[in-house]
Amino acid sequence: IYANAPTFRVIDILVCDENNYVCNNSKTFYVNVSLVANREFNLKSGWNLISIPYKSIVLDENQDECDLKNKIFHYYNASSNTWQYFRFNELKYGLAYWVYSEKDCTSKVAASGKVDLNDLPKAVKNRKNYIGSLTSPTDLNSVAAAINCNNPKARRWDPTSNSFIDTTRILPWYGYIIECS
Repeated sequence: IYANAPTFRVIDILVCDENNYVCNNSKTFYVNVSLVANREFNLKSGWNLISIPYKSIVLDENQDECDLKNKIFHYYNASSNTWQYFRFNELKYGLAYWVYSEKDCTSKVAASGKVDLNDLPKAVKNRKNYIGSLTSPTDLNSVAAAINCNNPKARRWDPTSNSFIDTTRILPWYGYIIECS
């Protein structure tokens, strides 16, 4: 179900057995429904440090101005001290990725499932940890406590100024480099 807001509609259902032609309107059905919100995924020209603040995200290929389906996303794994490379459909929430864009652009995605503090990976001490954002803005101290990080220092990349910005606020869609002692 795609909706801009929670929407429910109740309808009567008549169930008929194909073999006996017996109909019954008193059957009970249980349906798992997840509400999906349409969101914009924005990139600036140049390198972007991004994250996915939802547990499930589906690209609308008809509205993919950024050509996300063909981009390579770069993730630094602090545990193994290696770079890893992913396609858009392989991105995981809780992590931060570098991606290059030739232009300022917007792509549409369908997103569901909130990412909270329990969904973030634990930090590796004395390394640069590429941490994703949550669905809602969060303060750095809450994130640091959740990832077992002492004396956190968080930075996000600003593609407009081509520089890192120190921050104490973790905002959705941005990726962060968090260092811990």
